[in-house]
Amino acid sequence: MKRIWIPILVLLLAGGGFFAYQRYQQVQAASQNNYETAQVQLGDLTATVGATGTVRANQTVILSWQTTGMIGSVDVEVGQIVETGQLLSSIRQDSLPQEIILAEAELVEAQRALDALQDSDTAQAQAQLTLVTAQKAYDDAKRKFDNLQRPRASQETIA
Repeated sequence: MKRIWIPILVLLLAGGGFFAYQRYQQVQAASQNNYETAQVQLGDLTATVGATGTVRANQTVILSWQTTGMIGSVDVEVGQIVETGQLLSSIRQDSLPQEIILAEAELVEAQRALDALQDSDTAQAQAQLTLVTAQKAYDDAKRKFDNLQRPRASQETIA
């Protein structure tokens, strides 16, 4: 009797394994057929995201100023793309530190003095006189050098 149960048990296990394998294949095939296909076309893709929390920019910059003062104007808009060297904002002139105001005044005064010097006939005459004097000194030095280069009489020529 023991002999009959062993083949029956083997047949039941083989049958159960076969049905389990078939069921596994059906589940795999069903999961692969869940794809939706469509023709490729150009268009806009719209996605809506719903969330709660704080929104932060992916890239931020900390601005540091070289002087103090009150902002007079902001020359860019939020979200605007800026380039290197572009003016972002300016400081009100009446809020600048005294040392900067004095330095600007000195710069304006020096520019006026330079303009006056460049326009002055006296300065041009002085420069012309300096040029003539330098040319004369060059000519004198050249003449002395040329005199040194001339052949001199040797002791044999004199005797």
